[in-house]
Amino acid sequence: MEKAQKTIHSLLIACLACSFTLGTFSFSLAPAIAEEEARDRITADLPYVEDEVLVKFKKEKINLETSYGRMASTFLSVSRAAEKKDDLQEGNVSVLEIKDGSSVEEKITELERDPNVEYAEPNYRRLPLEIPTSDTHRALLWGLDNTGQTVAGTVGTPDADLDIPEAWTIDDGTKGSVIVAVIDTGVAYEHGDLAAHMWDGTACKNESGASLGGCIHGYDFEFNDKDPHPRDSIFDYARWHGTHVAGTIAAVKNNGVGVVGVAPRATIMAIKTALTSDQIIKSVDFARENGARVINASFGGSESSQAELDAIKRFGDAGGIFVAAAGNNGTDNDANPFYPANYNADAVIVVAATNNKDQRASFSNFGLTSVDVGAPGVDIYSTVIPLTTSTVGQAIIEERFETASPPAAPAEWTLTGTWATKNVGGTLGTALHATPSAPPYTIANITATSPAQSLAGTSSLGLNFDSQCDTEYSPPQWDYLELEYSGDGIKFDSIYTWSELTLDQLSGDTSSIGSASANVTVAIPQQYLTQNFRYRFRWAVVDDQFNDFGGCLVDNIKIAKVTQSTVDAYDFSDGTSMASPHVAGLAALIKGYKPNLTPAQVKSAIMSTGDAISALSGKTVSGKRINAQKALASFTPAITAFTLASPAVTGTINESTKTINLLLPFGSLVTSLTPTIQFTGATILPASGVAQDFSSPVPYTVTAIDGTAQQYIVSATAATAPELTAVIAPETPKAAPAGSLSAVSRTVENRSSAR
Repeated sequence: MEKAQKTIHSLLIACLACSFTLGTFSFSLAPAIAEEEARDRITADLPYVEDEVLVKFKKEKINLETSYGRMASTFLSVSRAAEKKDDLQEGNVSVLEIKDGSSVEEKITELERDPNVEYAEPNYRRLPLEIPTSDTHRALLWGLDNTGQTVAGTVGTPDADLDIPEAWTIDDGTKGSVIVAVIDTGVAYEHGDLAAHMWDGTACKNESGASLGGCIHGYDFEFNDKDPHPRDSIFDYARWHGTHVAGTIAAVKNNGVGVVGVAPRATIMAIKTALTSDQIIKSVDFARENGARVINASFGGSESSQAELDAIKRFGDAGGIFVAAAGNNGTDNDANPFYPANYNADAVIVVAATNNKDQRASFSNFGLTSVDVGAPGVDIYSTVIPLTTSTVGQAIIEERFETASPPAAPAEWTLTGTWATKNVGGTLGTALHATPSAPPYTIANITATSPAQSLAGTSSLGLNFDSQCDTEYSPPQWDYLELEYSGDGIKFDSIYTWSELTLDQLSGDTSSIGSASANVTVAIPQQYLTQNFRYRFRWAVVDDQFNDFGGCLVDNIKIAKVTQSTVDAYDFSDGTSMASPHVAGLAALIKGYKPNLTPAQVKSAIMSTGDAISALSGKTVSGKRINAQKALASFTPAITAFTLASPAVTGTINESTKTINLLLPFGSLVTSLTPTIQFTGATILPASGVAQDFSSPVPYTVTAIDGTAQQYIVSATAATAPELTAVIAPETPKAAPAGSLSAVSRTVENRSSAR
């Protein structure tokens, strides 16, 4: 059945009643009701994290860069019945969790009355901007080079592309490797088409500039660690999203496999987040501190965050370019703002999506004043998370639950809540079931823990099992199973989570009807291979508003030698999420060609040099779909064509002497000629289409976006008068009198000629 999303109502933690004074700040704490805290999840109808606010303090009042300021912010938070979760020091912003049952709106009103506060706002959530597609055709990179080929069943229009092959004849980024930060769901940095182009992170710093002692190609702000791999994400349905974006930007060129990125010498900095405002702010500051010059933001939401905007402006002030997807609602951003796309910052470039016929994608947002350019965003083929295949050897430990007497627990297992054995019939027989009496099921956080297993001295082991789930289908996971490992039998770590949707993805089933089944293999890392290894399954129901499902079970568990291998994977996707990295890649390509350009010059090159298409006329600021060849050529000022309409004349261009000669027909006046000029660069003076007096040679100066100038001397000459050749007509003889000698002679002469 089709399953719906719904809202989580986060529960509150109590604070104690107390009062105290710190310096000039006086606080009084009121008691709040204590309840169990629920796991933080995305809400369907709230665009922000429930019970959280961002507070920016007036720096002259509370400066978070000082220990005194951080302490003051903590005391202020408590006085307002809130708990401080984090400080975003670069923006002088604290993240607070509401503890007194107030709504987010009520708490913001309360905080903004405080003289220490500059502003308060919700901790907004953003969502990845992909449109899922079931097409899995072979790589056809029409966005880079469109020859009219058929992609995903659609015949393209030749040259509706970036002209990337032509651009690379100018340069493919040889002057420097530009770091592009991908703020997304993480990047599968082991992918063979990305590994060589990942930022190494050996000298990485946190968002405030403090050394982190080395990161693995980026940072994970979702789980606050130095590994941004998408193996675990709140966006389980879109874990591949950031990897797809990264491939479009900088997949390896000429490696004999897969795809290639727009900027094949760029470096990808992977930044993984849950796409909440606080994490986005940290991500932007992290990118700035670690030398990124371009950020790709393929995400968005309908609410504006001043703190996000402040972070983006800091990035722009440091020389960065922030490329944002316009959104996938098919609406006008001028009337219905979408963020971060609608932020008014010089560093931001906003991208709509086009298809392989140079039409605006039906889903793409637009905006005459708020969306800058278009780029390919339909049927885009790129890298996704590599597929892992596991070969499971003979079991060294096995549990099939067939000896258990339902609903009793199997020997030495510890079950809590509704966990029980149940005969489910079929090939499974007796299985371990989290909700044997479902449907329905209720809020739960219960476990089934295995007996201790001695795995000391072993290696390359994995846990293999069958699982079946009938749960709420729409992401994120509201009800799910979680596998946890322990090396000491006491402290357990989360290793893997799944639901019906996950099992369908594993098995290739695309239907949400009924339950899903799959065989699952999860490696056991070496640190857990001890004498007291235990594993346990946790059944969690975060919200039971929609609970008419059967729940989950596991069966046929075995610990065995596992040989794993990965295969690089690729797939199609649609969305302004796919259009944005084309522009981010172009920004990196330009910076790699001309490293000293300012962000304004890069943005100008992208917006002014594209191909004008009717589908974007009146729908974007530029009315153009980007063109990489024209963008790179714009830094080499040159006149490529110089023509007159009346008289119809094409000038002869001599590039070695930088001269142009116009040879006009005889009699043409040269005192007022109006040329049409094609050129590469930003401007030309005198301008095209303006009449000039060519009685003397006229200098034309082409100026590139970076200020480089080239002068051409144009001369017009009328052809000289044609040379006249005199032609004397033969004299017509007068008639002679009959019988005269002359008449007789002529008659004889004519007759002789006739012979």
